[in-house]
Amino acid sequence: LAAGYDLHQANIARERRFLALTAGATGRWDDDRIRQLLSDHDGGPGGANTLCRHDPNLGGDTILAAILDPAARTIRVRWGWPCEGDYSPPVSL
Repeated sequence: LAAGYDLHQANIARERRFLALTAGATGRWDDDRIRQLLSDHDGGPGGANTLCRHDPNLGGDTILAAILDPAARTIRVRWGWPCEGDYSPPVSL
């Protein structure tokens, strides 16, 4: 199924996009800003190389996104693509 598939291409592309979006970032990272980052499709539909990964052919979809708040010691999760729904209420860690 994955013969000839470059396993690391998506990771490298996603890292590059993440670094571009966060370079020089200042200010508070609130829920909306984090959700926007995790839902990024790089200006197009979600694909294998986007932060919000849509890759049903190889089963490489984003299956879970999480927002951790170290100060409050909580985690909020979103099952499935981050671009298509809300996160759970905060759960204490």
